[in-house]
Amino acid sequence: GSGMTVAEAASIALTDGTDTSPRKYLSCVIAYAEDSTGKEIAKDGTTSDKNITLTLANTGYTSWGEGDVTLCGEDGSILCTLPALAQGERANVTLPLTSGTHIIRASAQGIPFGTPFTINVK
Repeated sequence: GSGMTVAEAASIALTDGTDTSPRKYLSCVIAYAEDSTGKEIAKDGTTSDKNITLTLANTGYTSWGEGDVTLCGEDGSILCTLPALAQGERANVTLPLTSGTHIIRASAQGIPFGTPFTINVK
């Protein structure tokens, strides 16, 4: 997976090859979330702040080029485009969120991957 493009890696699943199967060479962990004052928001946590900064890492084997990977909502809507990240690298992104429950995860070629992160915004 280390020599593949994100487009190639997005098509290779661990199990049955469907779009819901985990990707073999792509993974993303949203490790940390905080509000605009720097207060930590736990996974599945609640906040009244609508500007959330996420710290995420490329934990897969394939490096991401600029714009290859996005953060998406549960409905597939693109929340932001992620910067280029090699395996193990981290980035911070700030998202303006509306009130409600947001299930956020990485996506490539329209295929979600990595662990979802849920935030409830009052």
